[in-house]
Amino acid sequence: MVLTCLLLVSSYLVGPASGHGRLWDPPCRATMWRWGYNTPADYNDNQLFCGGKDQHQQHDMGGKCGICGDPYDEPQPRTHEIGGPYYKGIIVSNYTVGQEIEVVVTITANHLGFFQFKICEVPGFDTEATQECLDKNILKLAGSDSTKYYITDEVRDFVVNLQLPEDLECEHCVFQLVAVSGHGRLQDPPCRASMWRFGYDTLPDYTDNQLFCGGKDHEEDMGGKCGICGDPYDEPQPRTHEIGGPYYKGYLVQNYTSGEVVTVTVNLTANHLGFFQFKICPVEGFETEATQECLDDGILEIAGTGSTDYYVTDETKPFYVDVQLPTDLECEHCVFQWRYHCGNSWGHCDNGTDGMGCGPQEEFYGCADVSVHPPAGREPLEFFPIPLDKISAEEEKSRL
Repeated sequence: MVLTCLLLVSSYLVGPASGHGRLWDPPCRATMWRWGYNTPADYNDNQLFCGGKDQHQQHDMGGKCGICGDPYDEPQPRTHEIGGPYYKGIIVSNYTVGQEIEVVVTITANHLGFFQFKICEVPGFDTEATQECLDKNILKLAGSDSTKYYITDEVRDFVVNLQLPEDLECEHCVFQLVAVSGHGRLQDPPCRASMWRFGYDTLPDYTDNQLFCGGKDHEEDMGGKCGICGDPYDEPQPRTHEIGGPYYKGYLVQNYTSGEVVTVTVNLTANHLGFFQFKICPVEGFETEATQECLDDGILEIAGTGSTDYYVTDETKPFYVDVQLPTDLECEHCVFQWRYHCGNSWGHCDNGTDGMGCGPQEEFYGCADVSVHPPAGREPLEFFPIPLDKISAEEEKSRL
């Protein structure tokens, strides 16, 4: 055996954030027992999801996770890392430099999204990989420049072909699967969390596609309630994206005309099916926040349909939705709300059966600040902070 020509790999999984799954081949540390290795049995090897992405990972830990899917704040050594009970220093696969390899991921509950695969060289068998090292070595899909493998809405084994680098050699490499579930943001009018991407002098929110009420389970715990801009309902007020929080600056981002059909853009970075709703609420001045009751009273129709629900196709892309503004709506300051009610969780239906999209679902929200004036004249925006032509097209693209 010529070790310099081989990649000797131990592997682990940072699990699907909402669904369930396991890295089957090469088997991750939690799954090795299923292949006959003399390792402890982890019967929850399809649930290595950082303690739960919605409330714990994103809200409590700022998006951080243990490198093997354990909660970031778990006492070290974490359960599936070196020093924990599931690491035995066993190599599970031998690869060749530059090889095209076949990886198998078993999804036992599907929330769509995408996979990414990463690899990190480590010295010996007593040194753990770091997330920084793994993030520098994201593998490409074979025959593609993409690093993301988007999955279909099936519960099955997914076989993915990856390209190993020509210049990577190691006696011990750690191989990581990261599975990311659905996300989205209100892009036009830009929500408070996303304004920085369009040149506004506002605080960057790099997780502006993850305003999901603290997660489906947390929203259920709150009786289905959510902050109007997607913050957890029980977050201390003022909530992060509401008036008084760091992302609200009192800027208007669009000036509409009463009765106008406006095109709203929602960018789904991973798709959970379901539908969008759009709501609008007039507020007094720029220091008074909208209420959910007011927004619910101002639900808008999808232009030409008579419906308030816009059902999305199973694509990951910007969605352009024509929305009808009321003819009798005028406001110096209105709060415009996007609600995304996902449709890919299994639940109990109203007709007594069980099915996909029934029962409680994950939800995403976004808030934008706009004005609506009568058709006679469109007044200039008093609070428009930075003309969009002051940032280059390249910079704007890099922010999306």
